[in-house]
Amino acid sequence: MKIGIDLDNTIISYDKVFKIAAKSFDLISDDWSGNKEKLKSCIRQLPDGEKRWQKLQGYVYSEAIENADAFPGVIRFLWRAKNKGHHVFIISHKTEVAHHDSKINLRNPALRWLKEQQLLPESNLGLIKEILFLSTQKEKIKKINELNLDVMIDDLIEIVEHPLLDNNIDTIHFGESVYSTWPSIENYLLKNIDVEDCYALIRQSSLGNPVSCQTCNEGGNSSVWKIELENSSPVTVKYYINDLSHADRRVTEMHANQIMRKYGIENIPNVLHSNKYLEISVFEHINASTVQCMNESKVDFVSNFIEKLKDVGGEYEVDFPLASAACLCGDDIVKQINSRLSNLQQACENNAELSKFINNALLPTADKIIEWSKLNWPSKQHFNLPIEKTYQILTPSDIGAHNMMEDSDGSIFFIDFEYFGFDDPVKTASDFLLHPKNKIDTKLGKIWVGRMKDLFSDTDADFMQRLAVSWPLYGVCWCLIMLNEFRNTDWQRRKLSKELSEEEHSKVKSEQLNKSAVLLQFIECNYKQFPYL
Repeated sequence: MKIGIDLDNTIISYDKVFKIAAKSFDLISDDWSGNKEKLKSCIRQLPDGEKRWQKLQGYVYSEAIENADAFPGVIRFLWRAKNKGHHVFIISHKTEVAHHDSKINLRNPALRWLKEQQLLPESNLGLIKEILFLSTQKEKIKKINELNLDVMIDDLIEIVEHPLLDNNIDTIHFGESVYSTWPSIENYLLKNIDVEDCYALIRQSSLGNPVSCQTCNEGGNSSVWKIELENSSPVTVKYYINDLSHADRRVTEMHANQIMRKYGIENIPNVLHSNKYLEISVFEHINASTVQCMNESKVDFVSNFIEKLKDVGGEYEVDFPLASAACLCGDDIVKQINSRLSNLQQACENNAELSKFINNALLPTADKIIEWSKLNWPSKQHFNLPIEKTYQILTPSDIGAHNMMEDSDGSIFFIDFEYFGFDDPVKTASDFLLHPKNKIDTKLGKIWVGRMKDLFSDTDADFMQRLAVSWPLYGVCWCLIMLNEFRNTDWQRRKLSKELSEEEHSKVKSEQLNKSAVLLQFIECNYKQFPYL
């Protein structure tokens, strides 16, 4: 297969760089938010807006390009395509110099960026067959046709729908709903990660000679494989499935593992190798099985683990960012609810059953709970102000049976630290209660809350009250998390990580909608009287 790919805004992601540059040029305020297209529209409305936009573009595509990132997943797509015998061409409509200033060269900085990413044809990886810069759109269309491509991937609709483009070329509009991420394109063109991908990775990483390979993941945010090596211990390979909202789960997990091991936490995976370009990590394989259900002894293991993390974050003053989706005040939880509602907006337009549930059941209940939580928030704290750093802890942010493994001796290991960071322990306590994989009943929930009270209440007098009024808010969040399968981007990511067919999608969505409705009813019945005291 011969695949053509555009460069700017298809391989290279500029949103972050454009925003930083626009602020430095005083074109937008410090609190402005939005993507590149929104920024372009905003600047063009200013006096001399078109000239200012062209000047900003020239700066970003030349001097500032070194600060741009590759879109998550694109380099791994190129690597897999090369290993499967496909040929990839970069075909870019890029003039030699900027339109507004002939002294600014645009092609040389792009080539330097490609060299840094190991994407030049002569690089060791050799992922790209040829790089082609064309001065006009007409020349670009002509070159695409001359190359007799099978597929052309571009972020511009005027390219993929150009009337002169060969009709035999399969075009992919990068950024539109179905192909909004590289993992979704990878799934369409190359299918799921397979045994040959794993073998190639192990050999190219000089980790040994693979003799057998099997998939072993159950989650939806990565693809995980056990690989047996000749004359060596088995390893676990984890392919991270990133997007712009979680741009590098790999880095977070690597840093988390380093910190925990540095301070004596040993019941976690040991990292053997990690590759930022391919977005993978290789771990020593843990010969254990995923915990199937929680019980009192498992709750004790989790609470002991949380206590160790509390000590690491507090006593050693570790420097680490906030956890993914951290919530340090009530207002942060409400923002999470609103963000998740916004992410489901398009899905509601396409699914009447989902729309009915959200508008007739979830939204009215959420409004009641938010008002009640505001009225009952601890008086010494403020609903809109973050808790002090001394009350925050390091947390996996996603902890439960699904991320615990038990070996034949009963030893427990904790895995998956992609969302690790500082957060309010109330969120950790609430998420553990609410995570559907944990299946926490009232009795076990009371044991868990008792452990958390013993752990935090002595130093945080408002912990229990904050937990009681936050739990129903997090419950609404979890109702929405259960509906992620309705979002196309989430479904594409999960489809890539699992062996799931498109036919199963409707069934999964129906199941998740029912689970969400059941949880919402439970939260509505119990939000005024915390059921785990």
